Amino acid sequence: MSDFPADAISILLVGDGSLVDDLADFLSDADELTVNTESTLEAGQTRLEADPTLDCLVLEAGLTARGALPDDVREALGGRPVIVVADRQTSLSPVAIVDSAGATTSTDTVDYLRLEPGDRTDYALLENRLRTGVEGTHRGHRLEGQTVEDRAWVHEAQLKSAAMDAAPIGIQLSDPSVPDNPVVYTNEGFQRLTGYPASEILGRNCRFLQGEETDPEPVAQMRQAIADEEPVSVELRNYRRDGTPFWNQIHIAPIRDDEGELTHFVGFQVDITERKRKEQELQAQNERLEQFASVVSHDLRNPLSVAASYLEAAQTEATHATEHLEAVAEAHDRMERLIEDLLVLARDGQQIDDIGPVDFQSLADQCWQHVSTAEATLVLELDGQIQADADRLAQLLENLFRNSIEHGATGVADTERLQIRVGPLEGGSGGRDTQGDQDDDSGPNGFYIEDNGSGIPPELRTKIFEEGYTTGEDGSGLGLQIVRTIVDAHGWSITATEGTDGGARFEITGVDLELRR
Repeated sequence: MSDFPADAISILLVGDGSLVDDLADFLSDADELTVNTESTLEAGQTRLEADPTLDCLVLEAGLTARGALPDDVREALGGRPVIVVADRQTSLSPVAIVDSAGATTSTDTVDYLRLEPGDRTDYALLENRLRTGVEGTHRGHRLEGQTVEDRAWVHEAQLKSAAMDAAPIGIQLSDPSVPDNPVVYTNEGFQRLTGYPASEILGRNCRFLQGEETDPEPVAQMRQAIADEEPVSVELRNYRRDGTPFWNQIHIAPIRDDEGELTHFVGFQVDITERKRKEQELQAQNERLEQFASVVSHDLRNPLSVAASYLEAAQTEATHATEHLEAVAEAHDRMERLIEDLLVLARDGQQIDDIGPVDFQSLADQCWQHVSTAEATLVLELDGQIQADADRLAQLLENLFRNSIEHGATGVADTERLQIRVGPLEGGSGGRDTQGDQDDDSGPNGFYIEDNGSGIPPELRTKIFEEGYTTGEDGSGLGLQIVRTIVDAHGWSITATEGTDGGARFEITGVDLELRR
């Protein structure tokens, strides 16, 4: 309870619109409120000068030019608080109205409130503002003759208010005695955090910051804590006024009076977007480290054990030494490929250094030279420029070429050679029509790489991109994961499907590709 309990409050409503009429009807039913009305500012000034019992002026915005109060009206107020009210659809600037209405000295109290006509929640908020404003004015007027302790109490309250306004975090107070627990105070930090001015915050429940990707679980946790009148802390994905999302760390605590009765809730809000980003990066890094540990402990041990056994055999069986040493060399080659792929993931992850135009045909030819192609042939049907990171695109092409050579050759007849084709995807869908022909109703949307080998069973076409997945003994199990990482880093998409001749086909879409005609 307040140390300075207010007597019955006498209010002067000035305005000639339906909003003022509705307010008069609503406030007249409230306890300890006396409502007086005038239709013109001149009549209101006369009433203020003649009736010293009036505690507060409620003025309809737009009653005068730009809402300005003449000097003689300000004098008639004598420091009594003013609340300017307006329809939510008004075009008048809240800042202009409040500035022009007064607040020229530290004793002036000018407030501004947008109301929805007929909305009793908005009207109840106005009533709360009236009581709070008048009570504060009464405290100031009663200082004369009060004790030093009384003066210290008021000074402390003013100091706390100034500290909240200066705080670098968002702070708001809400009033649970009013329906929907609306915000009744917001500091500048909260306005900077959310991008909303005070006029669009006050009178609303803070749920207006929630959006499409806001997790309902912490929201429910907050609601339960508020219902139980308990403190709560959550992390929530909120949205600023311009629609940009941010991570918000919210602490809410109940405020109670001397009798232990709940009066308000205070909320502290901190932007933790950067911290959440770093946490996600750390989680991804830890996942890669776990993957590397798995590969080192299992996949590298296998070829190392093979090499050791064959080396021992070569040392004891001279007649088969060459055969055994060839097996050792193959095991070492596999270990080298594993290490190279691990280094690609460890160094680069989803890092993209430099996006620019890349000559696709030239890069594909270079990549083919870097791959052990055996008896395979490359048919390159794509001539153009692609916007990409050249180094990462090269890794992608080399891994797809190796994948076809390592896994596709088993499906090629003895009389044929493994053929790998690279070509553009035409059309918005990036795929082929039901007859197998390329759609050509729009420009290139990406490219494909396919072979005439054994193909990929339908049930495995999504699994092959998973961590460490392999169908053979020679591959590292990381090549297609690297491909998927590079595709994701560019914002592209990749799909495994069946090739024209039944082999494996990889379609990469969402690509900025310009063909040479």
